[in-house]
Amino acid sequence: MDLVEVHGPRRTYRTSFGANGRTAAEAVVETVSAATGAGPLELPPIYAAVDPDALDRLVDSLPGDAGALHCSVTFEYADQLVTVDGEGTVAVEPADEGPRPAE
Repeated sequence: MDLVEVHGPRRTYRTSFGANGRTAAEAVVETVSAATGAGPLELPPIYAAVDPDALDRLVDSLPGDAGALHCSVTFEYADQLVTVDGEGTVAVEPADEGPRPAE
């Protein structure tokens, strides 16, 4: 697994995908695994929360330049709030803490 960083008092777990060869769906599973302490095979199937192929196609279709329109997808998976953005970042925090404040 690539580096998963933990930020702030809300313990938001963040990692990247794309440039390192990892898909968005793989990064989601690995980051939720780090956030929950459960192994990837102990988590519910990701397709119970989101279509992993559609998620990968969506983020792969976005332009990678800094001037591109910002796009993100947020969903709940394994009691975690997961945000995947078009810049190649996955952020995970406990779902019971409610939505994140605007950054």
